[in-house]
Amino acid sequence: MKQNHIKGPKRGVSFYSYSAEFGFEKTLEDCFEDVHDMGAHGIEILANAHIENYPNPSDSWVENWFRLCGKYQVEPVEYGHWVDSHILQDRDLTTAESIDFLERDLRLASRLGFRILRTKMPVITDDLAPVLNWREIIKGALPLAERLGLVMCPEIHMPTNLKSKVVQDYVDFIKETGTKNFALNID
Repeated sequence: MKQNHIKGPKRGVSFYSYSAEFGFEKTLEDCFEDVHDMGAHGIEILANAHIENYPNPSDSWVENWFRLCGKYQVEPVEYGHWVDSHILQDRDLTTAESIDFLERDLRLASRLGFRILRTKMPVITDDLAPVLNWREIIKGALPLAERLGLVMCPEIHMPTNLKSKVVQDYVDFIKETGTKNFALNID
């Protein structure tokens, strides 16, 4: 995919903005057209909401995705997804199962041309601390993220403070591992 080489700040739009309309009044192409019409060049999608038959879109859907990116001169920027280790009613996913889910999304994000993932982990406290095994989950997926050139970024937003233990733990993880494939998404 041809990258947009615009100097200075670029406008991007999250397809989350179309939540009330997507699939009802607006198609995927309608969203691309809106983004183009407002002069934006980048998009964020929510994988399970905007990818038909997620996590297994058809080859024709993927071909259409790239056709729309080209037609509307829009670059896939951020792939929003969840590592939902609480998905089962009777137990949490194991670390290995969570890594499998994360790797599945890494492969799909790469297939669709994304390089940044807004990787949401399940939280266990009111200040949005992630599950206790988040380090092992991320470490398990780092080799694939490195091979694919992807960066996983947990989203930091209220009520999490930038000076919180949650953020410090993420920063410490980055320092300890030396990874370039895990960063922060400040909302």
